[in-house]
Amino acid sequence: MLKDLVKKMIYKGIMADIKIEKAKECDWPYIEEKLKKYVLDGTDAKWYQFFVAKLNNKTVAFTRIIDRGEAVELASMGVDYYQRKKGIGKKLLKFLIEKAKEIYPDRPIFGVTHRPGFLKPFGFKEVKEAPEVLIYKKYHQCILAPSKIKIMRLMV
Repeated sequence: MLKDLVKKMIYKGIMADIKIEKAKECDWPYIEEKLKKYVLDGTDAKWYQFFVAKLNNKTVAFTRIIDRGEAVELASMGVDYYQRKKGIGKKLLKFLIEKAKEIYPDRPIFGVTHRPGFLKPFGFKEVKEAPEVLIYKKYHQCILAPSKIKIMRLMV
């Protein structure tokens, strides 16, 4: 019981210290390195597309919004290995959904992922119909087998 209480206190402290902001050019070497290390979609990636999560002024996570014309894709999310399972990715995704709705209020929001369980609690559902560019990505750009990749759409 005490162990759980300590974990909750640490979690709340970490979450209060996480700041999410638009990436700066100085964040690009970190993002670029992690895109390669975590084997994430770096196609046409530019530093100004990204948002970063910082803990004590140190970048610990990143993600981006990709304008796909008729739709928007939330993509390329990475969290430092030693910062995982602390809620940082969830906080970053929640922020990104709100940002995408703000910037592109009339467009559907998609994610292409091998971890659909991460997106489902936020209102994403697996779909068969999606913009052609996302279907192409699933079958030709993702390194995992297409059967492991899911195209998800935000339904809320």
